[in-house]
Amino acid sequence: MTFAELPFLVFLLCCTFASGQSTDDWRSVAAAQSFIHDRFDNNCIITVKASKNIHVYAPGQQLDTSDSAAIVQRLHNTTLLLCKYAAAGSTPVSTAGRYAVVTAGNTIDYLTRKDVILYSSLSKWEALRTKFEYGDKQQLPVFVSLGSLDTLQLKHKSPACPWGLKTKHNSLKVIGLLAVFTFNRDLAGLIYIDGDASILDYNVLPTDYTALSQASPDVIATSNWRTPVLANGGVLMFRNSPGSHRVLALWWAYRCLRHDQPGLWRALIEQMPGGKLPGTNHQDLWLPYHSQPVLHHFAHTHDLIRRESGFQTPWKCDGACGWVYRETGCLKEPLEIPGLLLLPPLPVDANGHRLAALQHYSGYLYRNESAQWICHTDNQGGKLCSPKTLNEERNRLQMLKSSFRLCDHCKIAANILRKYSCKKRGFNTTYLCNCEQVLLPEYEMHEAESKVIAWCRACPADEQKIIIRYNSTRRTGFKKIPTTGVKGKKQAVLFGSSQAGYGKRSGLKSGQKHH
Repeated sequence: MTFAELPFLVFLLCCTFASGQSTDDWRSVAAAQSFIHDRFDNNCIITVKASKNIHVYAPGQQLDTSDSAAIVQRLHNTTLLLCKYAAAGSTPVSTAGRYAVVTAGNTIDYLTRKDVILYSSLSKWEALRTKFEYGDKQQLPVFVSLGSLDTLQLKHKSPACPWGLKTKHNSLKVIGLLAVFTFNRDLAGLIYIDGDASILDYNVLPTDYTALSQASPDVIATSNWRTPVLANGGVLMFRNSPGSHRVLALWWAYRCLRHDQPGLWRALIEQMPGGKLPGTNHQDLWLPYHSQPVLHHFAHTHDLIRRESGFQTPWKCDGACGWVYRETGCLKEPLEIPGLLLLPPLPVDANGHRLAALQHYSGYLYRNESAQWICHTDNQGGKLCSPKTLNEERNRLQMLKSSFRLCDHCKIAANILRKYSCKKRGFNTTYLCNCEQVLLPEYEMHEAESKVIAWCRACPADEQKIIIRYNSTRRTGFKKIPTTGVKGKKQAVLFGSSQAGYGKRSGLKSGQKHH
């Protein structure tokens, strides 16, 4: 052992003696639940007062107030509340056999902010109210995980994440989700919804999505509407099962740096058969700022994962769907492996029924329809939810839509795939295309001829068919998104750049203001 390794060994020993567990147990469900019992107070009711303020009643913390500052002072960044919503004059809805709606925030002020969320005309307060109203209508329990652990979070260094956190709020929602299951064992499952996401359709049920699979997946997730990722962490469904508990415990243990999603991806992958992606050095995938290859490797190995585990499902994403996924990282159809169902950012046709997209569908932008259950306003996505999310940019939007029609956007996507592919030149594991445009064409696979036909049905008949010869040596990738995709037309990338780094908001020209 070298002198340089001593601090890491000391950290491991401290974790071991502090928890009373061996070094192999630091990421276990038992370790996470021990933390939950130590830090959470679940004797808490949250209501909406006539004054349109949130009221918190937690007798164990001597709280009976709507004052956010008083709650923060009482919790003192050492205790978290798991509050159950109750409609005015009522008791909370039973959890028995139901799915719960769960959201999280560090303070009441954060959850009830009335200012407009960036890229939207919605506020976090309006988003929170939709969760309560939905619970009232469908008689589903609603939970709010509330509080912060500033000192503990900033000192966090797990054996898998020695570089620690860059923000004190990272992944507090994750331990809150496991707390919901820990204190409510009779739940069927839960759907987590970020504070900047609102429910659009009160008639959709969580079971509409679980019914897509006969295998009862532990986790249901979807990707981004622009830059593709394995799974977006803002809207997720979890079954109340040992598998989902392990995913949540691992995600909590792997919280790192500024963003929580790489920890989610690692947790999902370690729950897959074999505990890693075939043909990869598992540890190398999780170095700081090195999470992009994860999606590329998964897109190329999900079929092998199913075959080696003997897993049967109708959602294989083979043929044209598989080619698009490998080439772009964008999912055209549902994809299922043991324990995980990934949904596309599109409505799903199943058994003759059209099911709304879970989130991140760009339907309003191109097809003048909402067709999604949840409006997530991250990364400019609020522009896509429904007409009510548009504000002063309505005229600019309408002008863009009339001058750059669905046909043109569809041809741009197909021609980029025909000429360049979606891979970054010199970095074959990095995807650069926008899923909102890549998913516009219909794709038809002709494997014997090494070609894919992209159909743009909104175009005139003589412009609908674009042939992509995917073995062409001319498709060498590109350093950045090309500025032209259709002869005589400039590529319009609406509301931001797909080249933005993970977590960045971009797409506005220098000097242009956010609205």
